[in-house]
Amino acid sequence: MLKVKICGITNLKDALLAEKLGADLLGFIFYAKSLRYVSPSEVNKIIPQLSPFTRKVGVFVNEPVSKVLRMARNMKLDFVQLAGEESLAYVRKVQLKVPVIKAFRVGSDFRPTAFKNSLAQLFLMDTEVDGFYGGSGKTFDWKKISFLKGDSRLMLAGGIGAGNIREAYQALRPAAVDLTSSVESRPRKKDPAKLKKFFEVVNALR
Repeated sequence: MLKVKICGITNLKDALLAEKLGADLLGFIFYAKSLRYVSPSEVNKIIPQLSPFTRKVGVFVNEPVSKVLRMARNMKLDFVQLAGEESLAYVRKVQLKVPVIKAFRVGSDFRPTAFKNSLAQLFLMDTEVDGFYGGSGKTFDWKKISFLKGDSRLMLAGGIGAGNIREAYQALRPAAVDLTSSVESRPRKKDPAKLKKFFEVVNALR
């Protein structure tokens, strides 16, 4: 069944609504330069109030392995999403302790071999946009990753929303999709109407 990750969660109200509507995973961004950064102390207030069946994902960008593992342990994260230039060796070290979602940005010079030997549990394919480590709201040419169609490790991001989820699912049959900006009223605040509309569409596919 298609899984849905709602990322950029910064408050309990949005987390509970996304969970209620059918989100399987919720993402908390610990990259300080992100518009959607949320502090560990804030996340520690949110996580205990969520269902144990909702997977909690911490998003990191080029942080020391020790810091990532410490935060994952302290907050009892189910996944660590690595959105920077983390090496294969880095991913391997983290994956030994906590499941990894490794983000790859697809642009004009994208090379499929970039993740060929990765041990990450899931590959998040996002759009390459200068200055962004995700959350740009831009789509990429899905044909560039057509070889991943139906792969159980594929998580698709990059401008996915109610208007194109059917097309995206038909094109790639991803295991999961990741949404941020398409269900916001502004960075740090989800839009209830956009969330509801998306889940109305996606639940028909699941």
